[in-house]
Amino acid sequence: MRICKLSIIFILCSIFTSFGQIKGKALHLVGTWKYSEGSGYETWILKGDQLIGSGYRSTKIGDSVKVEDLTISLVNKNLIYTLKTNQPTSQGDSAVTRQFVGNKRSLYFENIVNEMPEYIQYKLGIFSKNKLRITIQFKSNQKLQKLKLQRVIN
Repeated sequence: MRICKLSIIFILCSIFTSFGQIKGKALHLVGTWKYSEGSGYETWILKGDQLIGSGYRSTKIGDSVKVEDLTISLVNKNLIYTLKTNQPTSQGDSAVTRQFVGNKRSLYFENIVNEMPEYIQYKLGIFSKNKLRITIQFKSNQKLQKLKLQRVIN
């Protein structure tokens, strides 16, 4: 009887600790990804139950400038992708935050506020998890923006 109670407690603890944790394809994003054009890179780390990312662009003199903060978290069985960028204004820089919703099976995120961009999709290589393609649709009548990235292996 005591073993049965301990088993039930163990199972319940396992269920509650796995709730809300990132799994699947999203975990393959962890690491540093360099744009094939050499225009910058993205970094992703797993911190608690979220993926935290940063986007950097390369300047003409070779420096890197952080241009965006990225977050992927699991909320009610959906992945929420948050993109925060700094945009210059006449009063200084202003932070703009956009949120996208996706599902656990794919890394396809739709904008939930109908602002640009309409969607962002991350696709890992079929045979190599070291290749990544990001597709961005700004407006339905515009050409897709496709970015190719390669994992930086130390």
